[in-house]
Amino acid sequence: MTITGYLANGRGHGPLVRRDDNRPGRLGAGRISGLAGRMIRDAGIKSRLYDGRSAHGLRAAAASDLFDACGDATVVQEFLGHANLQTTSIYLRRAKTERVAAAQTSRRLTAA
Repeated sequence: MTITGYLANGRGHGPLVRRDDNRPGRLGAGRISGLAGRMIRDAGIKSRLYDGRSAHGLRAAAASDLFDACGDATVVQEFLGHANLQTTSIYLRRAKTERVAAAQTSRRLTAA
C-alpha cells in the first residue's frame, strides 16, 4: 500500500503511523517498527535482512544526523529518550569518537 493510499484509508489527517485495527489507544514501539519495516520493504528500499534499512536504522540515522547538525550528544540523548548517554553513543556510529567522548566528559563535569 502506498502512503497516499494509507492516508486515504478513511482518514486523511492525523499521524502517519497509526493503528490499522481501529482500536483506540497508543501504538507500541514494536508495532510502529513493524509498520515502518513493512512500508520500507513494500517501497522496495529493503534488499535483504540486516541491510540497515529498517525502523531502527532510520532511528540511528536520525540520531547521527542530529548530532552532526548540533554537535551535542545530550540533545541526541533527549531526542532518543535515553536515560544513559552511553546508550546514546551506540547510535552515533558515524560521529567522530573524540566528539562523543568529549560530550560524555562534559556531561559528567556539569552533573558533578
